[in-house]
Amino acid sequence: MKVLHLISSLKVGGAESLLVDLVAELQSMGVENSVIYFHDGPNSEKIRNLKIDCVQINGLLKMYDPFFLFNLFRTIKKINPDCIHSSLWAANILGTIFAKLLRIPNLSVIHLASNVEGETQNSKLRSLLDRITFWSDKLVTVSYSTHKQLIDKYPDLKNRLNVILNGIRLDSVTPAKRDNHNFVIGTVGRFIPRKNHKLLIEAFSELRRDKIELHLVGQGPLEVELKNLVESLNLQKYVKFIKTDNARIFYSTFDCFVLPSEQEGLSIALLEAMSAGLPVIVSGVKNLEHDVITHRKDGLVFNLTKNDLVRALRLIVDDKELRDRLAKNGNLLVQNYSLDRMTTNYFDIYKGLSNNSNRI
Repeated sequence: MKVLHLISSLKVGGAESLLVDLVAELQSMGVENSVIYFHDGPNSEKIRNLKIDCVQINGLLKMYDPFFLFNLFRTIKKINPDCIHSSLWAANILGTIFAKLLRIPNLSVIHLASNVEGETQNSKLRSLLDRITFWSDKLVTVSYSTHKQLIDKYPDLKNRLNVILNGIRLDSVTPAKRDNHNFVIGTVGRFIPRKNHKLLIEAFSELRRDKIELHLVGQGPLEVELKNLVESLNLQKYVKFIKTDNARIFYSTFDCFVLPSEQEGLSIALLEAMSAGLPVIVSGVKNLEHDVITHRKDGLVFNLTKNDLVRALRLIVDDKELRDRLAKNGNLLVQNYSLDRMTTNYFDIYKGLSNNSNRI
C-alpha cells in the first residue's frame, strides 16, 4: 500500500513530530510512505533518515503561487499513491483539491477547530477555503473537544467525523528524576500566541522564587517578546529558555509540567509529560473540564486566569503527596494513548479508502 502524507510544515511541533513517529510505525507494517511538505524544519531530516521519500514544494516567487501549485500537482501525480493523508490547514485544503482532480481517496486530519475556521474567521474567502476540507473522503479529529466544536458549528458533519486520538511511543520519554535540586516547572511548546506562555510567566512571577525555576522548552516568533517580559519582571535568574529539536530529553529535568494553552487539540507534549511520570497542570474550560485530565485525579485543571494558575502551581509545589498521586494516575492514564493503537486506526482507514477507490 502506498500512502502519501501531505503536511504544511515540518518545523518543531506536535503534528510534525507525530508524523515522524507515524511513518516509522507504518513502515514497519509494510506501508510504502512518501511525504510532501511546504515549510521546512528539523523533522524533514528525521523522515529522510528513515529512508522515506520526503519532498518540499516551493513556489517560483512565493508560497502557493502558480508554479507551486503545478509542482505540487505534478509531484502527487508522479507518486500515484493509493491514498493521501493530509494534516494542517493548507495541506488539508490543497490535498483535498488535488485528490479530487486525480481521483485519489483522501483523509484530512483536523488537529484544532481553528485549523478549519482559520485566524481571520470573518473573511469570506477564508471561510470558503475552510469548507473545501469537508470534501475529503474521510475526516478525522485528534480529540473529542475538537470533534464537538466542529459538530456544534457544522452539524452536517456529525456522521462524517471520526476521532483518532493522538498516540506516542510510551517508551520514548526518559522517566523524570526527582533528585534534590531546585523545583523545576516546565512546559514544551512553540512560542506562539495560543500556547499562552505569557500567562505562565506572569503566574510564575507570583510564586516565592526560593529554589523554584521555570523552564520553557521551545522556539517561535514570540521568543523575543517573552524574554522581554521575563526581564521586565526581573525573572532572568529563574526562567530558562531551551531551544531544541528533541524536547523529549528534557522531561526528566522537570518536577511538574504545565500546559497553559488557550486552545489545544490533543497535546503530544502533555502525553509525553505523563509518560515521563510528571504531575501535570492543564488549562480547561468552564467547570474545569478537559479532554484528557480529570481534575485532582490525573492532574490539575485550571481556568484561564492568572490567579487560578497561581493557585494550581502553589498546590503542586507545596504538596508532595498530591504530586506523587497525580503523577502515578497520569502515567496509568497515558497507557491508553499508544502509538500502536493510533497507527492501527489510521491503517484501517487507509485500507478502507484503497478498497473503495473508484480510480480508473
